[in-house]
Amino acid sequence: MVAVARRVVAATAVLVATAGGLAAPAAAAPSRVQYKFTRLAKAKPDECLNGLGQAYPAGPPCASGQAKVNQAYVWGLTQAGPTIWFGTGANVHCLVGGDTLGNLKPVANSDWTCEYGES
Repeated sequence: MVAVARRVVAATAVLVATAGGLAAPAAAAPSRVQYKFTRLAKAKPDECLNGLGQAYPAGPPCASGQAKVNQAYVWGLTQAGPTIWFGTGANVHCLVGGDTLGNLKPVANSDWTCEYGES
């Protein structure tokens, strides 16, 4: 955990440091900055989805349907001693799409699911 925490801090510092150096005068030729990313953590599936409007089967592991992950996007990050803590928001893209943008049409694909009133 400590090694992961140090990598998160280092990666954050690198992104902050390099992002500041991207601004270029309008007359300068555009630069092709290539970033390399390393995934440090990934949320584990926390429920199973059997289709829009269908009852959620038990799991994971899922006897039917597919594994679904509700957590997305790191919204907060802090360090306490050698430990890094980060918080995520569940299904933020559904909240923004539904509440802010008024798009309430249920959708399911291989990357995300927003059921809205069909849930």
